[in-house]
Amino acid sequence: MISIAFAIFNLVFNLYMSALGFSNDIIGVFNSLPALALLGVGLPLAAMADRIGYRLFLLGGGSLAVIGSLVLSIAGGRLVAVLAAGTFALALSVLAVLSGPLLAQISREAERVSLFAVNQSLAWLAVLVGDLLGGGIPEAVARATRASSASAGSIRSAFAAMTLLTVLGLPWSCPFAICSESTPGALPASCCRVSCWGSGPACISIFSSFICCSALD
Repeated sequence: MISIAFAIFNLVFNLYMSALGFSNDIIGVFNSLPALALLGVGLPLAAMADRIGYRLFLLGGGSLAVIGSLVLSIAGGRLVAVLAAGTFALALSVLAVLSGPLLAQISREAERVSLFAVNQSLAWLAVLVGDLLGGGIPEAVARATRASSASAGSIRSAFAAMTLLTVLGLPWSCPFAICSESTPGALPASCCRVSCWGSGPACISIFSSFICCSALD
């Protein structure tokens, strides 16, 4: 879910910035900032996760992503939109950095290759679905409101869908936040035997006994 939301963001962000009146060179600068932010902030925070645990970063990153996407979907001011987009992109970047180590932690060696292969395949599927939604939703809203599909209002409808997908993806992250403090070998055989399908931080997990995981707190 969250990966589909991020695909929508990647598709319509430049269009939205253009609709708000930013020039192409400024939009290019905006697109370079996530890489700098990831190097300056995301990677150090991800390194800290090994010391203080993934839980704080999973829940905090998910919450920031929801706030950023929500503000994007309702705010029309240029400065607010830029700050909200930066917040959303940084939160998702941190979650993306953590996704690989987290999948390795909650899986066993025998299933790890298949797990990562399926995860990567569904990551591309999420991009496909996100691109279709990101392009189709503004067009549908534009036809319904008889406005331009390139207008800021039409594009914000895609951000509204992005917000909904991000919110729907958070419950799937919560089980990982609960169980991520322990290594696979420390988990009881009947608890948290995880098979994962998903992309990045939005893995879909099936727990044989989720209630048992609460004993790990």
